[in-house]
Amino acid sequence: MASPRSCTTLCLICGLEKHEIGKLHCFPSVLERSRLWQEKMNIVFTGHTLRHLRICSNHFTEDQYLNRINWRLRQDAVPTLQPANQIHKPEASIPSGRDT
Repeated sequence: MASPRSCTTLCLICGLEKHEIGKLHCFPSVLERSRLWQEKMNIVFTGHTLRHLRICSNHFTEDQYLNRINWRLRQDAVPTLQPANQIHKPEASIPSGRDT
């Protein structure tokens, strides 16, 4: 019998796991808002949906929340913060730096 598969959810931007941050937020289901989130986070995505991907609370300013007790975002919330320790680049692989 196969062992259960571990499913860890990570922030698409910084790669932090759910237990390392306050909250992981789903991309909006409304296409225009989803595109705005992508633009603000500098994400290039050509797939069908982003609903299975998450962005952590570290990328939202305080004023984007209705309250931080239950981490509820405002209806028009948009992520705008990109930490300097950004480790996860979903849009492209990083070149090795060697010229050939």
